[in-house]
Amino acid sequence: MPHTGFTLIELMLSLFLAAALVVFSSLSWRAFTDKQILGHGFNRLQDSILFARNHALTIARPVSVCASRDGQRCGGLAYEHGWIVFEEGKDENHGQRNADETILAVQPALAKRLSARASASLAPALTFSHSGRLVAAGRIVFCLDNNPDQARAMVFIRSGRVRTVGADELSAC
Repeated sequence: MPHTGFTLIELMLSLFLAAALVVFSSLSWRAFTDKQILGHGFNRLQDSILFARNHALTIARPVSVCASRDGQRCGGLAYEHGWIVFEEGKDENHGQRNADETILAVQPALAKRLSARASASLAPALTFSHSGRLVAAGRIVFCLDNNPDQARAMVFIRSGRVRTVGADELSAC
């Protein structure tokens, strides 16, 4: 009578291959989701910054982007808690939102694992003049889980241009 079915060795080999596939696919999935989290947060802020520059050019008045926890006031250099885009008033207090200055956009906090920190030169805000030029140059560094291998930065020059820098050009988060 012929035997049908699998031998123990065939079954063990099949289980080993299935387990290896699960492990490798979960590692790939984690790398994929990490890249998506970093890219999504980076693109959200970059879109807001490009919007602010274009709006400043359109209305021929300064427009600022600043970190904000409450969606009303500027505070600190930590963009991971959210940020606001607002039109600057006629006063000389650029980068600090006054009650009479119009908020153009409010962005909520980034994913918990993602940090986005601006250089001190961009305090209190990233402000575009009426001609689209920046008041100060600087950078905003995005890090996932404080890992410099999972980092990306926006580098701003006074002309208003934005350059993207990858993890290979960054030394730390």
